[in-house]
Amino acid sequence: MAWGVWAVWAWVEEAPGVEPQRVRTKCTLWVRGEGNAGRRGGAPGDLFVLIDVLPDPVLKRDDTNILYSCKVSYIDAILGTTTKVPTVDGVVDLKIPAGTQPGTTLVMAKKGVPILNRSNMRGDQLVKVQVEIPKRLSGDERKLIEELADLSKAKPLNSRR
Repeated sequence: MAWGVWAVWAWVEEAPGVEPQRVRTKCTLWVRGEGNAGRRGGAPGDLFVLIDVLPDPVLKRDDTNILYSCKVSYIDAILGTTTKVPTVDGVVDLKIPAGTQPGTTLVMAKKGVPILNRSNMRGDQLVKVQVEIPKRLSGDERKLIEELADLSKAKPLNSRR
């Protein structure tokens, strides 16, 4: 048995028979009959390709789950809203429920990476909500917030939920 080791760096967008969303870093792709030619005219050997997936600048991968951080205003966190969120399949609408707290993680079931060798299973997309609080308020905004604070103080603490 002979082993040939070659270091080849190539940028491959697509490979025949490979679903890009199913592979991950350190996966090995075994391609029969695509290696070096055999000795004395023998059959070519097999090709083993070690996969290195480049990270996405927006979506972070955690095995089959996708992690994403979403910024919403404090008003949208209080009242609720719908926002556009990128996924591995494209942009979708995500409902931010009223009363969402800073740091809440919302789960988008089955919006993650397809699981290798299981065609109907995939991970989740986890969306961490970052609530943006303004550093400066206009006079009118400050007045309204103070009125809201006064209303809130008038209620017993355990009835504010």
